[in-house]
Amino acid sequence: MEPSPPNYLDWKRMATSFESIEAFGGDTASLLSNGEPERLSGARVAGGVFRLLGRHAAIGRTLTEADANTETNSVVVISDRLWRTRFAADPNILDRTLTLDEASLVIVGVMPPDFHFPGRGIDFWRILRFNPNGGDASRGNQYLSVMARLKPGISFEHARTEMR
Repeated sequence: MEPSPPNYLDWKRMATSFESIEAFGGDTASLLSNGEPERLSGARVAGGVFRLLGRHAAIGRTLTEADANTETNSVVVISDRLWRTRFAADPNILDRTLTLDEASLVIVGVMPPDFHFPGRGIDFWRILRFNPNGGDASRGNQYLSVMARLKPGISFEHARTEMR
């Protein structure tokens, strides 16, 4: 069963067996800048996902917890494929504006060609945010995927027992 935002936030706040617990979910958007419109697959990710995965951007930076604390969804990381096909591998890609649906986002990073999280065909990553006054407040709104990294010395069985 996929967890709801309140469950994920409770786990993140209360669980002690993990170095980090991070959430992500699917996303789609129409790329409305730099050429013909194109429907893209992407992901919304919590600010610590890239750190938990131990992956860095090939150019620029990845998303961080600080990005989640800003008032707007103003930054995006793009895939190597998107960078090459829509931006002609422009080495000056950072700080350019990209329009996904109606959101203007600043490109802060390009991932390496071998990065395919959470699956192949993902072309952008933007920050995952929750609306505590909307559907995200409901424990029945279960749409997230969650991953975690155990703390050193903590067994899987210990973590499983804690999470139950």
